[in-house]
Amino acid sequence: NSVWWVRVLAVYAATRALTFLLFLVTAANQGDNYWTKANPGYFDFLNIWDVEWYGKIFAHGYPTVLPLSENGAVQQNEWAFMPGFPTTVHAFDFLGLEWKFIAPILATSFGACFALVAFRIFAAKLNDHQALWAVGLFLISPASPVLQTGYAESLGLLLFALVIYAWITERFWATIISLLALAFTRPGLAALAL
Repeated sequence: NSVWWVRVLAVYAATRALTFLLFLVTAANQGDNYWTKANPGYFDFLNIWDVEWYGKIFAHGYPTVLPLSENGAVQQNEWAFMPGFPTTVHAFDFLGLEWKFIAPILATSFGACFALVAFRIFAAKLNDHQALWAVGLFLISPASPVLQTGYAESLGLLLFALVIYAWITERFWATIISLLALAFTRPGLAALAL
């Protein structure tokens, strides 16, 4: 009978291998687009969509003047995205990797940490077998591939899980610290307050 965290990480690795393959297949069929040429590599494919905005925050922060269209309307810009994830990625600059590599690598690592904390939450009310199944079902959900892209979701889910785990284990200082970190990472504190 293996240690609980070994089993959780094995499930996480298996589900990430599956989504890795799904990303490769999708990228192999991707046409030319705004972000990449046709058939981009894995890391290039993971850096399309809104990852671009987090990458811009990582590279130069937020604009001091909002970009405006010809009719004076505010255009899309970095202010629509929170600073928690790109700031956290900056903490790993010492690795010497560019954004397109380090952001998805860290996001995947945060996803693994989320799976571990989620297991502890489920295990508070379920037996270990049921808790592992609950984590596994989450990790194969249709939205789960986002756990390995350069989005804030994996860090946000980790912090959200830490809030819940700290609360149910009556570690209220840890709850407050996790809530503060979450406030700068993903919207949704009003839901937690409710």
